[in-house]
Amino acid sequence: MCLGIWLGDELGLYRVMAGAGPLGADAVAARAGCHPRLVREWLDAQVAGRLLEYDGDADTYTLGPETAMAVADDSSAIFVARGMNSFGSMFTDMDKIAAAFRG
Repeated sequence: MCLGIWLGDELGLYRVMAGAGPLGADAVAARAGCHPRLVREWLDAQVAGRLLEYDGDADTYTLGPETAMAVADDSSAIFVARGMNSFGSMFTDMDKIAAAFRG
């Protein structure tokens, strides 16, 4: 989950979802300029970690306001997403992973 949070912060995935209401995976990917299939996998992992909500009937994902304060708003007193950068020191391919999402 920590690397998933790092990726969401690095790619701006949380920021494009914050306050946007329910969005489909393709819409999130388009707003962030990322690969739709990889974004869907990231979204599903975020749902599994209970950071996002998923509506199976509408096939949409929602970032709630409380979670947005912690992962999308770097001016928030409870913003923690940037803290996941510390895990980057353990992995040399983090930039390659982010580039794959963008490309």
